[in-house]
Amino acid sequence: MNAKTVFRLLLVAKLLAAIAGAIVASFPGNISEDWRTITEWNGDGGFYERFESFTLPTHAAGQVAVISALVLLLLFLLCVYVGLFLFWRFARITNLLLTVLLMLVAPWAGLVVLLPIEAALYDFTMLCQGAVIVLSYTSPTKDYFERKQIA
Repeated sequence: MNAKTVFRLLLVAKLLAAIAGAIVASFPGNISEDWRTITEWNGDGGFYERFESFTLPTHAAGQVAVISALVLLLLFLLCVYVGLFLFWRFARITNLLLTVLLMLVAPWAGLVVLLPIEAALYDFTMLCQGAVIVLSYTSPTKDYFERKQIA
C-alpha cells in the first residue's frame, strides 16, 4: 500500500471512529443505574456544562445566528477533512492548529466520564489523528501537500 492510501485510510478511520463515539455517547443503550449515575457527572465543573444548559434564543434572528454559526463551523471542518483527503496545503496546518487548540482547552473541560466502548473509540480516534499529523509532515506523504511546479 502506498503512503497516499495509508494516509487516506487513517483519515477515514479517524472520522468513522469519531462518529461512532458520538453515537455511542448519545445512545448508550441499556446500561446499569450505577453507570447512568456516573455518566451524569460528565462535564461537571467545565465549560461543557455551559453548552448543555445553552438554549436557542427565542427570537428568530438569534436562532438564525446560532444555527448559521454551527453550520459554518461544520462546513469549515468538512473543508479541512476534504482538504486533507485531497492533499490541499491549507488543510495540513489547519488540522494541526485545531488539534493544538483542542489540547489547550482540554484542561477546562471538567470531569470527563466515558463508557468503555466510547473510551476505546476516542483513544483510537486520537491515535489516528496523531498518525495523520505525523504522516502529513513526513515524507513521502508531505510531498503530496507541496505545491506542484508547472514547467
